[in-house]
Amino acid sequence: MVDSAVLVTATGAIVIVGFTFIVLLVRSAKHVQPYQQGVLMLFGSYRRLINPGLNFVSPLAVVRLVDLRSRTMPLAPQEQLTSDGVVARIEAALEFKVVDAAKAIFQVDDYAKAAPALAERVLCQTVAQRPYSAVQFNAAELGAAVRDAMSPTAAGWGVQVLSVDIKRVGSAGEVGTPGGGAGPLSISNLRSG
Repeated sequence: MVDSAVLVTATGAIVIVGFTFIVLLVRSAKHVQPYQQGVLMLFGSYRRLINPGLNFVSPLAVVRLVDLRSRTMPLAPQEQLTSDGVVARIEAALEFKVVDAAKAIFQVDDYAKAAPALAERVLCQTVAQRPYSAVQFNAAELGAAVRDAMSPTAAGWGVQVLSVDIKRVGSAGEVGTPGGGAGPLSISNLRSG
């Protein structure tokens, strides 16, 4: 006959092993949505990408999910001095998407903040090299120039720049900023005023 103490101990051990197995199974299951990609890291080092669906990974692994859908973000209105001395105020939007989830995680701190910041900086640099009339009347060309100029840097982050859409261009005096609508704000107007 089997001793009841041994039977209780064996049953307890089976319950503990079964519970541990279930916990590890649940902890190792990672669900990735169809519009996401997971970046798998184990002990602080990159291992691989995880595709959409149900994936089983080590319970010790960390998975960071990256959204691969395109995003459109408005840029902060930019005021920049053009090459002919007029202060242009530009309102624009940036459309981008992640094409390499691993680079988006490891090459830049926060790609969702870095991409608009880069677009704003490149927009100001591009406007500074053009006369006001070229900025005002060639919005599509200006947006394409900004997109083309920022694309190599963004590609290093695993981000593809789809478009930079210039929504509105005006001089600082025309859009209700200091200067109040008295015409384009320029260096010569500031000196004579």
